[in-house]
Amino acid sequence: MQLLKYKLDENAKVNDFNISYNSIMIVNNKISISVKTDTFANVNTDYSKDIDIENEEVGLYDLLLAENTDSVTIKLYPRFKYVSKYSDIISATDISSIKIGRLYIAEIKNDSVLLLTYPTDMSFTDFSELVIDNKYSTTKYLTDANKDIDSLIERYKNKSNMINNIDPYDSISYLEAQVDLLTRVLLNTADSDKIEQYKKDLEEFDKNSVLDIKNNDQILKENINKENVRKYQAQYIAKKNTD
Repeated sequence: MQLLKYKLDENAKVNDFNISYNSIMIVNNKISISVKTDTFANVNTDYSKDIDIENEEVGLYDLLLAENTDSVTIKLYPRFKYVSKYSDIISATDISSIKIGRLYIAEIKNDSVLLLTYPTDMSFTDFSELVIDNKYSTTKYLTDANKDIDSLIERYKNKSNMINNIDPYDSISYLEAQVDLLTRVLLNTADSDKIEQYKKDLEEFDKNSVLDIKNNDQILKENINKENVRKYQAQYIAKKNTD
């Protein structure tokens, strides 16, 4: 497993949080990491975590030293795992956090890569070490170490493009219009005997129909939202199928 670290010298990255790495080892297929900082407690305090990479999903993660109302812990947060443009991966209970590293967990665990955020002159003998500088971004160093990260980022970009261009409220709006329209058509045209067991429910739903607040032209405009959703879904699926 590779470990990328910045050299501790006069050109090193500024360590505003006085972070130092006590130890990073591989124990029973787990990455055991321990760091020290005086940022949260005003005295140097050790924080540690065992990361069971065998049971974590393949992906890129930030290693964060996160403070909440009760404690400070090292947490693993997923990167490039877009769920919603309205959500934030950082827990609402976290007051503040410091990124201490970035970890790519590969399908073949020995191909995983750990990049340390802050410079260190420590040696980590359980890893294949590579000293890096500030010439390139952390993403470039990681993708150079494992090309699979490029594919992960590309999939993320494709998905985020789709999500950012689709408003879920528009999706709900056109679905609602379509369902209400079908409900009214069914009530007005279907053989009463055939829908008798559902008729009361359908009539109840129809009392709050969007058709009563939008005219026909407004209803037809909802199809523009549906066309937009399908366009971006089709682009995403086409790119996804080529991976």
